[in-house]
Amino acid sequence: MQLDSLTILIGACVLLGLLALVFVGAWARHRQNKWLLWFGLPLLAAAVGTLGFTRPGWEADTLAITVGNGLRIVAIGAYWQGCRVFEGRPLKLWP
Repeated sequence: MQLDSLTILIGACVLLGLLALVFVGAWARHRQNKWLLWFGLPLLAAAVGTLGFTRPGWEADTLAITVGNGLRIVAIGAYWQGCRVFEGRPLKLWP
């Protein structure tokens, strides 16, 4: 059985989007827990960045690749900041 890469990408986008909605929804109910938002927004950015790779002919679209990879890199950095907030450490937005 072969796996279709488009199916895996769409499944990943849906999963990332649902996880983002769960975290942002939990943050909306408990506003004092800022780490929920810092976990939800990077997941949403990763979902949007991955969604750019689901279009036909994306291999030749330099803008889609650049924006998609950039969003996923920013998502990793923002998720790291969420881990810092969860541990009670201050944010470091600039190294």
